[in-house]
Amino acid sequence: MANNLGKEWEDIVEEWLKENNICYDRIHDQMSGKKGSTNVCDYDAYIYPHMYYLECKECASSLFNMLQNISEYQWIRMLQKDTFPGVRAGYVIWMSGANRAFWVSPLTLNLYYSAGKKSVSVDDLEAGGIELTLYQKRTRWHLETLLDVVEQHLAQVN
Repeated sequence: MANNLGKEWEDIVEEWLKENNICYDRIHDQMSGKKGSTNVCDYDAYIYPHMYYLECKECASSLFNMLQNISEYQWIRMLQKDTFPGVRAGYVIWMSGANRAFWVSPLTLNLYYSAGKKSVSVDDLEAGGIELTLYQKRTRWHLETLLDVVEQHLAQVN
């Protein structure tokens, strides 16, 4: 079991990737503190014909503060990645206080930010993201859906 909810969320996402036989790599956080050693995301994954960049975020409050929770490096790089054909970048956000989870693209968060929002609510994530099915078995949370519903949703809108 993870020591904190953020690490637990990363473990939950990885469990879903494994259980669904997804080709993925875990990009571990740099602990050295070495200058320039930053990660774009927590996981990269491949589901033909798309490459995914997944950054896991957990938020216990009712508002996800984009400026506090996403580094400038991640913000810029995830936005860049999301512009390439065949590449889908996204934040997998667990609003743990509400027991709800969402996939939201960097481009969507950037639209909220450009409109003057520094934080997004569950309502904002409902409107601009894709809700993921999350369930609890005993004391542990699990994802029932993730990239499968993202693929399905994006195929309908593209």
